[in-house]
Amino acid sequence: MSSDIIPAALSGFIIKAGFSKKGRLYTREHHDIMQCILFERPSSLIYPTYFIMPLYIPCSTRYLTYGRRISEITNGRNSKQIDVDRLINALQKEVLPFFERIAAPQLLMEYLLTARDVQRYFFCPPVRIAMLKAYTALYLHDRSLFSRMAAETGQLIPADRCSSEAVARRMHAELEVLKAQARLSDAELAAFFASIIETTRRVVRTGY
Repeated sequence: MSSDIIPAALSGFIIKAGFSKKGRLYTREHHDIMQCILFERPSSLIYPTYFIMPLYIPCSTRYLTYGRRISEITNGRNSKQIDVDRLINALQKEVLPFFERIAAPQLLMEYLLTARDVQRYFFCPPVRIAMLKAYTALYLHDRSLFSRMAAETGQLIPADRCSSEAVARRMHAELEVLKAQARLSDAELAAFFASIIETTRRVVRTGY
């Protein structure tokens, strides 16, 4: 898929909103959270998608877990050609306001703890939301909240029907690593996350 399927007017609008463009991916970083808009084309149709990648969560490849196809929150349709006016309207009314709502880890944490519409915007299994809560709480150095979020995640892992046994084991191991990091001093914890952020930023921008 070449980037020329994205009309110039649409691309200009997204860039004006502060995003950088690389091919079909647009990224904007706010307080260690990368906000992304991606134009997928797995078939003949184009699927505009938004998602975030908190830079403090380690990864080895780009993932779309914390996001959704824009058509799914606007009851729109995906097509072979982008309806520029309709998509800009969706970005203005839905996606960009949502990005502002969660524009920093503290805001993201507040949203995850209080909002009733989390899975409207983050269309993923509850265990993934719980893991996001755990990472964010620890990133904020709120060890008491992390302890509660880690317990919630631990309860959800074996109940998750969307993951294989191998994935469940990896999530459990990941959670145990986080629990170990929670015992570090503030300075050591900050250094731990700093190393993750540097690597994840590169993954977001390059895909690996």
